[in-house]
Amino acid sequence: MFGIFKKKQVALSPEWSDAKANIDQSVHQQMQRAADLLQMQLMICTTVEDYDQKTKSKFFRGYLVGFFDSALQWADIPVNSDEQLISFISIGHGYLARPMGTSSPLFNGDSSRAIEFCFDSMAMQADPEFSAAQRQGGEEFYSFASGQTRHPNGLMNYFHGTKADA
Repeated sequence: MFGIFKKKQVALSPEWSDAKANIDQSVHQQMQRAADLLQMQLMICTTVEDYDQKTKSKFFRGYLVGFFDSALQWADIPVNSDEQLISFISIGHGYLARPMGTSSPLFNGDSSRAIEFCFDSMAMQADPEFSAAQRQGGEEFYSFASGQTRHPNGLMNYFHGTKADA
């Protein structure tokens, strides 16, 4: 895929290899669409003074995980294990490493850093701040996909301080 799982393979279970090997193209398409929606929000945030710091926050991490998880659910993509869910969400993070217009890409364009970021994020799920942001990201994707809102804007609001930081 991206050649990024080499460091993690040793520590992961055999189910991870099975999940990774059986990723359908529809997963890639849905994760790319979700990443495109996230990048639209992020493109207008890159000039924020503390942009780099905020991209490492629990809110940012949780929002991404929730957004990608909701995208999978919306597309009715079956997820059969935690390992498979992590692999699918990590694909979304990898798509975020692509360049955004004239802005620098997240993770310096390194998809392996994006995947590592995803793994680190998934370990934060018990954190209340992360969980609240995860819920918000999921709800915003669903609201957008179902036509209830014109566009998701939670990251934009977070970066520009127009909503309280989670």
